[in-house]
Amino acid sequence: MEMRSPDEIRRSRAAEKQRKQRQAVRIAIVAYVVSAVFIAVGVWGMARNRALEASNAVEAASLRTVVADVTRVEQKTERQQGLEAPRTVWEADLAYAVDGNSYVATITYDTEVKVGARDALVVYRDADGEYRVPTITSESESRFSNLFMVLSLILGAAIALGTTFAFFGELRSALQKK
Repeated sequence: MEMRSPDEIRRSRAAEKQRKQRQAVRIAIVAYVVSAVFIAVGVWGMARNRALEASNAVEAASLRTVVADVTRVEQKTERQQGLEAPRTVWEADLAYAVDGNSYVATITYDTEVKVGARDALVVYRDADGEYRVPTITSESESRFSNLFMVLSLILGAAIALGTTFAFFGELRSALQKK
């Protein structure tokens, strides 16, 4: 067995400490990038939802309820994560007329709908003078998407803070050992 000098042992320990510090820095950088992605997704999603809500926010005078005829129905089965049973939805094309112009909207129903059925549909007049169905049709959809974006922001911030405390804690303990 070869004997190492005290200088070699010190250099070996210093090299090992530097390697661990470099690894901690790499992990911190990756964690910061991941947290930045979560925060960016949250901010983008919130801005997108606000823009959607603003584009759907119309004066009550421009809202109209029209009678629409179901012209096409397609049954779809969706498997949602976390649910045991698949969810069945019916995607239907509804034809409606407003001010002498004909329009078609695609709506997803949770209950069965048949071709030839009639349904009341709320539409609004957009800036181009066309009548459209609002993109977010229910308050629960808006709440869910906003909740997802807020959770994304919180998760991103938590990752960044956790990484900062962990990284500086390791750095502080390494400096105290010197």
